[in-house]
Amino acid sequence: MVDFEPLYTTCRAEAIARFKKWWGLTWGRSGPETPSLSGFAAVQASVVLLASLRAELDHLLADHDEIIRSHVTRGFRHLQRSLIVDDDLRAKWLAAFEKGETSCERMGGVHLLLHGIWATTRGRLVEFVHVPGTTIWWPASRHIEGERNPDVAVVGLQAPLSFLNADNFRADVLKVVGGSTPKPRLLVIEASGIVEIDFTAAQILLDLIKQCQADGLTVAMARLESTRAQQAFARFGIYDALPNGCIFHSVDEAVRALAGKN
Repeated sequence: MVDFEPLYTTCRAEAIARFKKWWGLTWGRSGPETPSLSGFAAVQASVVLLASLRAELDHLLADHDEIIRSHVTRGFRHLQRSLIVDDDLRAKWLAAFEKGETSCERMGGVHLLLHGIWATTRGRLVEFVHVPGTTIWWPASRHIEGERNPDVAVVGLQAPLSFLNADNFRADVLKVVGGSTPKPRLLVIEASGIVEIDFTAAQILLDLIKQCQADGLTVAMARLESTRAQQAFARFGIYDALPNGCIFHSVDEAVRALAGKN
């Protein structure tokens, strides 16, 4: 197995060297005492430089193995479900199986690639409903007899939250909240599908939380299972933006704890 650690070490050193170079160009070689920029322009430049360094180092220090495993697992779950309902796809996989392992590997590789592209760029908001007689909240569907609590909106995103889809996610959440009559007083974000959050998406999520809170909604998170996403919540200050006691292991737990308090 190839050891990429020496390469990552070199890349980290190069990232820091680039930062020091641009920091010097911003502030001057002697530091803040002889700045090339001053006032608000210098503050803006400094914030951009620091954010850029953090984003690059976050990427280089990330546990990519965990992220890859999560994407692959979700991709093959999707494939299993597709094989059940899609006769044409099932026939193609049976033909590949007859041809041998190489054909199956090709089919699997193409599926994972297409699934990853779709999930990252086209993943949209999912609304959840309560399955009667259970503690389960499930994605709304014409095949599910679910019930809704008018005081509660439960939504989720079954994809990493990134700069590619975060704006659409925010717009969809506000549409759900603003378009409901009566207006819900509790918003629960079901986060089991959010395996990763980048810097830009984190800022958009923070803005969404603040906007909802200013509008009188309590915002809670449920099933934030990915350790990578948990680290992003801590690093980008998302935990701090939520009231104490608003992180839950399940949607049902969040609804029972908070729905009656609004």
